Amino acid sequence: MVLDKPANESKRKAGLHPYLEELMTLDIQELWDLASSLDKYLECYMLAGVQMNIGVANQGL
Repeated sequence: MVLDKPANESKRKAGLHPYLEELMTLDIQELWDLASSLDKYLECYMLAGVQMNIGVANQGL
């Protein structure tokens, strides 16, 4: 027996950005690796911002 996809699913998928469609094809390990790399990337920028704020505070600005 073949089941058709619900009509709203095809409409939902048609409006997705290509990178979101690609994310839907990844397995759990690939998603975990991606999340881990994003976390490290954001942490680096957050630490750079903190260092900049400390530098500004030390200058008394």
